Amino acid sequence: MKAALAWLASFRLRIVFRTSFLFLALAVVAMAVTVLQEEKQRSYDHYQESFAKTKEQIVARLRHPSGQLALLNPPRAGGAVTPLRPMILPFSSLDFDHLYDVRHAVEMAGCLVHYRNHGSLCVAIGHSLWSAGFVYLAGTFASGTLVAHHISDVALDDTHRVQVEVSLHGKTYRLLAPFERMAGEDRLEGRVTAYQEVDDTENPEVLEGPAPTPVKDFRGWLWQETLCLDANQPNCTKKSFFSLRLSLNALRDALAEGRKIQWPPPDLDQFQVRVQVLPPGNGPALFDSNDEGAIPPFSLNDLSALLLPGETLTLRKKDEGPRSDWVRRGEAEVPTQTSPRLTRLIHWLPVDGYDAPLELVDEVVTPLGSFQVLLRGDIRSVNQTLGAVAGRVSWFVGAMLLAIGCAWLVIELGIIHPIGRLTERAKALSRTVQAADGLRIVRRTNGLSWLVKSFGQWGIFRPMVQRLRSREAARSARPNGTLEHFDLADLRGSDELGILANCLDDLLQRVKEDAVRERIRAEQEKELWHAVGHEIMSPLQSLLAIHGNPEDPSHRYISRMQQAVRVLYGSASPSEAFQSTAFQVQAIDLAEFLPNVAEHAGIADVRCALVDGPVPVHADEYPLEDVFSHVLKNADRYRRPGTPITLALENAERTATVTIHNVGAPIPDELIDKIFEYGVSEQPEAGARGNRGQGLFVARTYMAKMGGTISARNVEDGVSFLLTLQRVRSRQAR
Repeated sequence: MKAALAWLASFRLRIVFRTSFLFLALAVVAMAVTVLQEEKQRSYDHYQESFAKTKEQIVARLRHPSGQLALLNPPRAGGAVTPLRPMILPFSSLDFDHLYDVRHAVEMAGCLVHYRNHGSLCVAIGHSLWSAGFVYLAGTFASGTLVAHHISDVALDDTHRVQVEVSLHGKTYRLLAPFERMAGEDRLEGRVTAYQEVDDTENPEVLEGPAPTPVKDFRGWLWQETLCLDANQPNCTKKSFFSLRLSLNALRDALAEGRKIQWPPPDLDQFQVRVQVLPPGNGPALFDSNDEGAIPPFSLNDLSALLLPGETLTLRKKDEGPRSDWVRRGEAEVPTQTSPRLTRLIHWLPVDGYDAPLELVDEVVTPLGSFQVLLRGDIRSVNQTLGAVAGRVSWFVGAMLLAIGCAWLVIELGIIHPIGRLTERAKALSRTVQAADGLRIVRRTNGLSWLVKSFGQWGIFRPMVQRLRSREAARSARPNGTLEHFDLADLRGSDELGILANCLDDLLQRVKEDAVRERIRAEQEKELWHAVGHEIMSPLQSLLAIHGNPEDPSHRYISRMQQAVRVLYGSASPSEAFQSTAFQVQAIDLAEFLPNVAEHAGIADVRCALVDGPVPVHADEYPLEDVFSHVLKNADRYRRPGTPITLALENAERTATVTIHNVGAPIPDELIDKIFEYGVSEQPEAGARGNRGQGLFVARTYMAKMGGTISARNVEDGVSFLLTLQRVRSRQAR
């Protein structure tokens, strides 16, 4: 776990840097999505408010007299304005005799059809049956001063007159009504009297020529204002308003006969009315209701302008059911090209109540019945609007992400990548230096010893163990010259990283030079050890010849001296010599070995606790004796004067442990884990007195090569060293 954390720590800066850019990009995307969601919620709320306002506007318009006029008079299928047809008024009748009343009524109802040159006309009937048989005509025209007709005059063409033509039930009625003046204070006003005239000689029911007597049921008035419409014109043109009540013979005859009639008439749309205002003489008409360019009054079709795309307005008369439905839909906008991904994203964003259908219902009461107003909304317009907005914003978000990506790429290639290369080379250099110093060799050797100890006895693993052993030997023999393969010259530069690479490259060059000098010194030291070993081996060989009896104790000590010289002979340093020593591990009876060590160690007052029966372990006799000799000398150096050194053997199922105990001062806590390292000693001037700090290092190295362990611990009255060796499974011991 610690190794994994250390490995991750080597990438920490790069991970933090890249993660920061990743979080920055994610933050930009999250901000855009959040803003889009808030905009969707805001747009949906705004659409609901606008939808409710649209319904209120429609209902308020329909409840106005002009709206009720539109409800009572649905638009014609053809859409033509002229010739005019009578419209059903939201009033029972018109007070046509009073100027202000009739003008206010037709303006409120909005039934006027407007023409050029200040002309307008309203052709209507009352909704009540009491006004059945009457058609109301009210409008305006512009002319000069009106010329009135005198009752004594037989001719009618020398005055201003109104000509009315009505076609219904296959019959045509034409009335000619001249203006008869009455005195007025602020305007020229008077009534018009109608005379029926012949329109077509082929129609026998139409009278020929002006009738000698006026039409009794015809009533009409005409008022002319005194102010000129344009004071700059040489001929003063004034505006006139006329109001007529026309009685239709066919309808009047039906009422007189007492038949049950339907009011308003079901064939009202087939009626045709034409009104002309003629000047004195045979000049062109001052006003003609069949002129082109007539502007129709407000109708239900005009409500479509209030509808947004996708919205549907349905008007239904309650007593007639769905057959009376009038449906209009908002005009569809030109679809904006949006990305399908943005559309799916907008649809996915959660908004409360977004998927619920939008419907608002209201009711408008008219004189001829109640109408239900049903308005259905369509949130797709919100999606389209948001899609267009998101499409424009996506370019900015993409530009921000591209800028972040470019910044990351520049820093990655310009800083992080060179730092990574520098780190990898520094780690490789560190591994090389550690291997050159022998630290990795020790760890690998210990690991190989564990493999040999654990699996070397099994035949199936012997080839693998041999290959590992040969590989470790090749690695340990690798020279320090591998530093030559590391070069930082390609990372040099003038920026901060380049300056760091310059310093490290210069430092590496110095290290290489020091390594070369160290190699030369090691070779010289090795040659020195060769010479020393050669000079020592000759006298020892002569002494061994003198003491040739193996039972002679001197023979044993001379053999150990030769073994020590062979270990150091030909090595560059003592630590390297100890680590490269090859042992011949065999079975040794530890119960018999300990008393001999206590007796011949050359240290006074060493006591050994006897153990019954043999305790065979895996070890090499001479190196094991050197291990006990080094530990006992160390115990003798630090024991309290007059106290013994005890050796105790503990026998387990697979291991045997020897405890060497001395009474004295404890080992300092800061040194208890370092005393087995080469050159470590608590005495400041140990080297001057011949103590090189290598005794315990040799003990640990030899124990590891024999598959054992050594450790030290502080006890209550002193220090104990624990030496553990692997037991031999067979009962045979050397």
